[in-house]
Amino acid sequence: MQITLETGVPRPNRRHGRNHSLPFDQLEVGGSFFVPLSVKSTGTVQVATHRANQNVDGKEFQSCGKQTKEVTGDGCEITLVSGTRVWRVK
Repeated sequence: MQITLETGVPRPNRRHGRNHSLPFDQLEVGGSFFVPLSVKSTGTVQVATHRANQNVDGKEFQSCGKQTKEVTGDGCEITLVSGTRVWRVK
C-alpha cells in the first residue's frame, strides 16, 4: 500500500473549548443552571463542567448530580425532575 502526500486539503472544523450547548458563558458568580436528566446525563454535564474549568479565563464551575427540582404545572400539580445543577463559583 502506498501513501500519497497531499497539500491544500482543508482541515475539518472541530469544536474546541466549552460545550456551547450549556450556558457556562452566561453565568455570573453565584449563578447556576439546572440540566434535567432527560436533556443530558449527569456524566455528560460533569465532563462539560470539567472542560469549562480547564479554560484559562479564570472562571470556575462546580456541578452536583442527582439534584431534584420541583416543576409546577397547571394548577397545583408538582413534578419532581432529576438532573444536575452547575454553579459558577469563581
